[in-house]
Amino acid sequence: MKSQNRLYKCIYCARSYKLKDNYEKHVKPCEFFHKSQLQSQDDFCLSVETLPNQREMFELMKSLALKCSELEKEVVHLKQIVNVRQKKQILEWLNANRTGVLSTFTEWYMDIEVTMEDLEKVFQYDLDSSIQNILQRKINQVKCVPICGFSQKTNHLYIFDMTDENVNRWKNVATPDIDKMIFYMSRKIMQKFLVWQKENQEELSASQQSKDREIIYMMKVNGSKITDEKRNSEMKKWLFSKLEENMDMLYEFV
Repeated sequence: MKSQNRLYKCIYCARSYKLKDNYEKHVKPCEFFHKSQLQSQDDFCLSVETLPNQREMFELMKSLALKCSELEKEVVHLKQIVNVRQKKQILEWLNANRTGVLSTFTEWYMDIEVTMEDLEKVFQYDLDSSIQNILQRKINQVKCVPICGFSQKTNHLYIFDMTDENVNRWKNVATPDIDKMIFYMSRKIMQKFLVWQKENQEELSASQQSKDREIIYMMKVNGSKITDEKRNSEMKKWLFSKLEENMDMLYEFV
C-alpha cells in the first residue's frame, strides 16, 4: 500500500507525480530550465559536464512544445477576456454619456433622401460609392449620429437602436443591422432608377447603344458584381474610418 501512495517529488520545482514515468519525463527538462535560470548562458554551458543524449533532447523538445502550446492558449484566452471587457466598458460609457441622440439608428437611415445626383453617382461609379456618398452627407447633417466606433476596437461599430427588450440603448452592431441599412438604401436607389427609366423611356428605346447603356446602369444599380457579405464588410470598414474616435480623449479607458 505504501508503494502505491508514494509521490515522486521534483527537487527543482516541488511538483509531485504519482507515476514514476511521468516524473522521469518531467525532471530532466525541469533541471535544464532551472539551471539555465540560475546561471548565465556561458556559465551554464561550462557547468554541464555531458551533453544531453538523444532521449533527453527529445524530452526537452516535447516539454518546450507543450509550454509553447499552453502559452498560446493562455494568450488567446486573455485576448478574449480583454475584448469582452473593452466592449462592455465602451457600451457602459455610451449608455451613461451619449444618450442625447435625436433618433435611433434605424430611424436615422430610414430618413435618408436619395436624389437624382445620387443615382448619377451610381451610373458614374457603382452602388457602394453612391451609398457611401449618401451616408457621408447624412453624417455631416447632425452633431451626434446614432452610430460610432472607437480606435480601441478596430472596425467595430456601436449603434443606438431598439434592443430585444424594446428599449433604446447603445449596443454592438450586428451583421443584420448593416444588411438592413444597405438593403433599404439600395431599394431607395432602385426606386429612383425606375423614375429615371420612365422619364427617359423614349430616349432609351431610340437606339441599341442607349439600350446597352441602360443595361449597364441597371447592373450597377443592382450591385451585381459584389456579394452581400463583401459589401457588408466593406461598408463597416468605411463607416468605421469615418466615425472613429479615440476613447482615451473622452474617458479613462483601462
